[in-house]
Amino acid sequence: MDSDHRAQSSQRVPHVQRDLDPAYVLWATVKLVDVERLPSGTTVVRVVLRDEAASSYWLILRAPHSELCTKGVGYVEDLVCETDPQTLVDLHLERLSYRQARQTKRLDLRGPTALTRAFPTWFRTSPFAPYLPARTATSSLSAG
Repeated sequence: MDSDHRAQSSQRVPHVQRDLDPAYVLWATVKLVDVERLPSGTTVVRVVLRDEAASSYWLILRAPHSELCTKGVGYVEDLVCETDPQTLVDLHLERLSYRQARQTKRLDLRGPTALTRAFPTWFRTSPFAPYLPARTATSSLSAG
C-alpha cells in the first residue's frame, strides 16, 4: 500500500475511537493513580460499562503500582462503578467532574460512603487534558 492509500485509510477510522476504547482509557487512568491517596491495603473497584453487553473491568488499586484486570481475580470488590465509555474519557480528560457525572447519573458508585467520597481523589488528570479540544455537544461516538 502506498503512502497516499495509508493516509486515506487512517482517515477512515477516527483517532477518537481508540480513545473511547474502555480498556485503553482505564489502562491510562490506572497509570495516573495517586497511590499516596489510596486507602491502605488493596482496594478493588469493578467498572461496569452500560453500553457494553456484560463488560466489566477491575481496578486493583494499591501501592506501589495499581493494575487493570479484564477478569475477576478473586478479590472482594470494595466499590462498583457503573458508567459508559464516553464518561470515562470525559472524567479522564477533566471535561466533566465526578460530582457532575454522579448528579447527571452518568456515573454510579456503589460501596461504603467513605470510599465513594474518596474515589475521585485517587486519580490524577491526564497530562494531555490541557492540550485537547473540549468535546462539543455535536461530538459523538460515531464521529467520522
